[in-house]
Amino acid sequence: MNCSCSATSIEGEGYFISRYRTAAKESVCPECGDKIKKGDMYLFSTHFIDGDICNSKMCKKCESIVDQFFSDGYYCGQIIQDLESYIDDAWIDDLPSSCISKLNPAGRDLVCDIMQRYQHASK
Repeated sequence: MNCSCSATSIEGEGYFISRYRTAAKESVCPECGDKIKKGDMYLFSTHFIDGDICNSKMCKKCESIVDQFFSDGYYCGQIIQDLESYIDDAWIDDLPSSCISKLNPAGRDLVCDIMQRYQHASK
């Protein structure tokens, strides 16, 4: 059963190829900026959208967020920004708890931190 949340959708023609890899050296997740340490598993994706190519290494936290909030697709390097916009535009109380509960612990912490920032900003 898929979550009903969707933070963004991709317009245009495109497809992507993803596979898991083990990091041979330390790198950085382009989505959240966290380190992907040597030996960590990460999701390597190549996206082809409207003639553009994007390769990305995604940490497990961001992969969890994509699985729950970006079922219609996402743009490389914009997941956190799009998630913040989605949370800002949506009523925080209307954000389905079923989506949040399916996140891995790191993903859940990040989403809850973003929600908390917007709750404090609206007061």
